[in-house]
Amino acid sequence: MGHPLGHRVGGGAEVLVIRRWLSLLLFIVVLNGGEPRLIAQADLTAGMGTARRLELPVENGVRALLAITLVPGNYAIRLLDQSPTFPVGARTVAQTRALVPSAVVAINGGYFEPSFQPSGLVLVDGRELQPRAAEGVLSGIVALDAAGVLRLLPRDADLGGVQSAIQAGPFIIDPGGLVGVRPRPALANRSVLALDDHGRVLLLATGSLTLHQLATVLHDHPQAFGMERIERALNLDGGPSTGLSSVLDGPGWSVAERGPVRNVLVVVPAQE
Repeated sequence: MGHPLGHRVGGGAEVLVIRRWLSLLLFIVVLNGGEPRLIAQADLTAGMGTARRLELPVENGVRALLAITLVPGNYAIRLLDQSPTFPVGARTVAQTRALVPSAVVAINGGYFEPSFQPSGLVLVDGRELQPRAAEGVLSGIVALDAAGVLRLLPRDADLGGVQSAIQAGPFIIDPGGLVGVRPRPALANRSVLALDDHGRVLLLATGSLTLHQLATVLHDHPQAFGMERIERALNLDGGPSTGLSSVLDGPGWSVAERGPVRNVLVVVPAQE
């Protein structure tokens, strides 16, 4: 039987080869993101789901993650778009959540241009404010039906029965469950929505990561986020727009954006 590392070398040289191989393996694991570590956990009201604060080891330290997992049938999501005068008088994610008294969680939505016009589709309560864009990166649609149930659809999907929607992207986990992005060096704060095979919804805000790092962690460690196999995950407008606001008290249970946001997804109990 051949040596598992290739040709056999003797004594200390063999130990050195093994150590270098293990160091390389550890470097790859850390670079792509190791296993998330749970820092704190809290249940949401009305059986809606669970909030988790986690830390993710990366090459040069750790990144904070705030994850909200929603239980099917116990939540409804509404899309609130800013006024036509945006960004004048623009509300933060937290201020938008506060407009809905029963809201428990809110996360920033889709991309917008330097002119503050949406970059892709915006549909609010059946009224189209911006048509679909053909741009490759905006490969998905966050679609809400009249009951506020969320689906993540391909850009060219039929929108029959959809009441509100925004276009975003890319899919970092493609429909079907495979990682949908390649390794690239661009680091940024991230906002993501994901669905698992059982219909659970994940709202996630993170510190500075590459999309591939985040996709790999979601693909390899869904249980850390209270999910089963993640069937698809869609990137929202991240960077300075990353914002996730919750009603939970204490530091770390909300992430404040550093710039304006065009629209916000607000989560309420299902009966609301």
